[in-house]
Amino acid sequence: MVSKGLLRLVSSVNRRRMKLLLGIALFAYAAFDQIYHLASPASPPNYMYNPIKTLKTNTIGTLNMLGLAKRVGARLLLASTSEVYGDPEVHPQSEDYWGHVNPIGPRACY
Repeated sequence: MVSKGLLRLVSSVNRRRMKLLLGIALFAYAAFDQIYHLASPASPPNYMYNPIKTLKTNTIGTLNMLGLAKRVGARLLLASTSEVYGDPEVHPQSEDYWGHVNPIGPRACY
């Protein structure tokens, strides 16, 4: 299912340079050498509401970006967040803090 927001965004894009297939935008003419992958549901209430969707968004989205980077010969920067280290026991966290990871806790999908 494609959201109304995505449809509005896609309608404003120059369609001569893009094709829309099954809700995924594929560049017809890729002329770039860097990809910044910043997409993920980062809000705890959002990813706790639907952890499977969050897990799929993160893994499949990253696989798609890796495939695109390989196809066009681009470098990929994958941004993340401290959420991956779990609920911190120390505030603020120093650079050498290893986190409080719980592999079966509510943040595990992230």
